[in-house]
Amino acid sequence: MRKIAYLFILFAIACSNPLSVDKKKSIIPDIPGEMPKLQSELQLPTDSFTTVVNVEYMNDTAFVSGVPQGVRVQTSGAHVAVHSSVAGVEYRLSGASDDGSFELARTQQPLLSFSSLKLLSRNKNTISVVSPGVVFLRSMGRFPSYLMDGIPGDTVCSPNDAAAVFVDGTAVLASGNIAMRGERRHAIYCTGEFAVTGANISIEAARENAL
Repeated sequence: MRKIAYLFILFAIACSNPLSVDKKKSIIPDIPGEMPKLQSELQLPTDSFTTVVNVEYMNDTAFVSGVPQGVRVQTSGAHVAVHSSVAGVEYRLSGASDDGSFELARTQQPLLSFSSLKLLSRNKNTISVVSPGVVFLRSMGRFPSYLMDGIPGDTVCSPNDAAAVFVDGTAVLASGNIAMRGERRHAIYCTGEFAVTGANISIEAARENAL
């Protein structure tokens, strides 16, 4: 697993202690000759996202609206699975559920916006994204967003299915305030490069890896 992160951020905490990352600090390393290109690729291109799919969680139900052609949505209670062949789509998640999740697959460079979202999942990743392009995530709204995978005492399971945020690809936390807990395994699990370019993150607990 490749992560763009300073080692002191990765290892400076125990799993039981919070990890906070100041939005003014980037965890992109200083790589001479590569930094300008890498920096530009990891900046959120806000004008590229012309379509918004809204996902509103209300307890044990999720309501999805604004779905364009090329995007297929399946819901089961408050668990939402999206398959997309369309680029330039923002998925805006809001509301609250103590048994919900969001899964996004086969998509090109999506933007996930968490609008004061409070989401807990017990049996799968809370947020799961598979993308060949950069996955942008941000928190917005009046209150911080809160993502939690499992509750204390839950069974440890597969590392690919036990994270508050799982990204198969490159991930960028771009802006806003977000808190996470990984009670089964991980808070954030990313198979590719990972960067925080403008967000405040608090990782309250993680049984194994915070990042």
